[in-house]
Amino acid sequence: MRIWKNSPYDGLMLLPTTLQTGIFVWLALTWDERTWLQIGLLAPVAVFLAWHNPIMTTHNFIHLPWFAWKPLNRLYSAINSINLCMPQILYRYQHMNHHRFGNDRIGEDGQTK
Repeated sequence: MRIWKNSPYDGLMLLPTTLQTGIFVWLALTWDERTWLQIGLLAPVAVFLAWHNPIMTTHNFIHLPWFAWKPLNRLYSAINSINLCMPQILYRYQHMNHHRFGNDRIGEDGQTK
């Protein structure tokens, strides 16, 4: 059974999401045990991942879902919704409207590219 729909390199896109989810869950479960220094050292990593996720990882996933099996794509979307702090399906609709309503170049066939 094939896991990756397009390429095994799609697994590389899964790493930042997994790291971000892990950091969020770990901090939530151990917040009282963390020192301000530990939180301060993790803050730049968390901020970078929160910026990277919607711009790179989620954007790529919306256009080219990674998994060959649709339930895995749905599971990824549900888990990634934690990172986005909103349902990924809502993010998808908002993003596809960006393409649909003329925010992209229109080709000779009248469709946006």
